[in-house]
Amino acid sequence: MTKREAVKKYLCPGCVCGIGPHDPCYNEDSQRGCRGHVAGSMIFPVGCTVALGLPNGFNRVKSGEDVTRVYVFSSFDEVVRSGCAYNQLNVPVWAHVDEHGSTLVRVYMPRRNTSQIHVILENCIDRVKPVHTITAKDIKEMD
Repeated sequence: MTKREAVKKYLCPGCVCGIGPHDPCYNEDSQRGCRGHVAGSMIFPVGCTVALGLPNGFNRVKSGEDVTRVYVFSSFDEVVRSGCAYNQLNVPVWAHVDEHGSTLVRVYMPRRNTSQIHVILENCIDRVKPVHTITAKDIKEMD
């Protein structure tokens, strides 16, 4: 899967900034893959905003924020080169390899009390070393 395809699959569904990975939304040079992803779909009556292209466990936007920080990386090495290496400042809490072979990682950033979602376009879960690996069964059983 290319970054462009990944943006279309994981970021575009439910985004209020555009209808697909086209200019001016798509940006090959951006780690996010787009210029301004904003998850705009809401679940009522909960009032929770979600990123529709991501599975449960990775799709909820933090309360009080309107942006899901989703970053698309071609490889684990690109994560390391970007300065987002997993350590005490970027803690990989949950990880899952989806049906496309991409590794999805929910990253908690304790200094900023926020989180990010990393979509890594390869199966690199053995290099991520998450606190917990989420299975397809776990995702199916989540609300």
